Amino acid sequence: MIDKRGAGKTHFRELVYDALSEGPRSDEFAIARIREVESITTRRLYTRLLDELDAYDELDIPETYPRATDEVRQVVEDVVEQLEAADLTCIVQVDQLEDAARNTRTFEQLLAGLQSIGDLGETRPAFILFLFGTPEAGDRLDELRETLSSRLVAKDRSLERFEFSETEELIARWLAWARDEEYTEGYLSDPYTASAIL
Repeated sequence: MIDKRGAGKTHFRELVYDALSEGPRSDEFAIARIREVESITTRRLYTRLLDELDAYDELDIPETYPRATDEVRQVVEDVVEQLEAADLTCIVQVDQLEDAARNTRTFEQLLAGLQSIGDLGETRPAFILFLFGTPEAGDRLDELRETLSSRLVAKDRSLERFEFSETEELIARWLAWARDEEYTEGYLSDPYTASAIL
């Protein structure tokens, strides 16, 4: 999901998280949210992933991790076998890619880790990546890790902006909800005037 700052990417990410963790198919997914990537390393990506997966009873995550990056990746591979045995797919959400993209070395480490876990899984991918960032981060991804970029199935998606009528309806729905009233088409968006919405 590539769009400018303030477009609603983080809010959308939260909606996706809620739908996958609490929705009707929530038993099919484990979710790992990777935040604050400004100074992340490949090893730290793996350990954060494991920390997030520790919340799932179906998975046996060790209490401590090895020091070497390759050895931590081996722990991730062991967890992949557990994911497959539990018939789970892990959704990995990474927000604010632009924070890591400012530093080439950091971004390369993050992308290397993401590509590495994206390749795991015997019969199907064990990890599905949802990446969120600005257009600058998208450009850097193409530049630094073309092999990962070329594998992204739905690439460079952006959020569609609300038009006036959609915004007015959203405000009216929230007002109806706040007043504990039922929303119907044409519900007044007072006290919000058309000029305030624009």
